[in-house]
Amino acid sequence: MIRKILVGVDGSPASNAALGWVAELARSLSAEVVALHSLGLLSPDYDGQLVPTEWHRKAIIDEFEQRWCLPLVEAGVHYKPVVVDGNPVSAILVVAYEEEVDLVVLGSRGHKVTTDVLGSTSHQVAERACCPVVIIPPKREEPLV
Repeated sequence: MIRKILVGVDGSPASNAALGWVAELARSLSAEVVALHSLGLLSPDYDGQLVPTEWHRKAIIDEFEQRWCLPLVEAGVHYKPVVVDGNPVSAILVVAYEEEVDLVVLGSRGHKVTTDVLGSTSHQVAERACCPVVIIPPKREEPLV
């Protein structure tokens, strides 16, 4: 039975797709959601330039809590917003374990070259998580072959 779901949230289209999917699933199962955002050393500012996260930490947290998690609020789902410092893979694995979640849901960015060379966050989590992981693919008109 799925009682608690962790979803990675970063404001990207891939993350938004995962968040929408989780909101529907959690509502149908009456499950709690742990919405997780990991703050790295660099983050894009409003112009898309990478700058030290510390320069706009409060703005990122406000955006996460007030805008990025809005689909959960609109769905009427009970959720817990969590912001941690560090690498997204480690953050997801640690929080999933500590919160005793039953399922992790992440969006897939679909960067095939990066995935082939380094492994994506979602694939690294899927290989190392202590529970099932669902990866929501980007929306496409037809599959990539």
